[in-house]
Amino acid sequence: MFYSRLEQKKAEAFGLYPLITPGWVETFLQDWAYSSAKAEKQLGYKITPLREGIRTTLAWLHQLRNKAA
Repeated sequence: MFYSRLEQKKAEAFGLYPLITPGWVETFLQDWAYSSAKAEKQLGYKITPLREGIRTTLAWLHQLRNKAA
């Protein structure tokens, strides 16, 4: 929280946009939890396990890089 206050003061002093604010820190310190049951039921949403999602994302990034080369 200290850094966010310092960052906000610095931004105000130099007319810049703060990289992080106390409000942002406060928001993300909360333990937010939501159920995906409604999306699963109404939209057919399926949760992708983390490892599978990382593998899929890396494969996609490699594919993009190979197309650009």
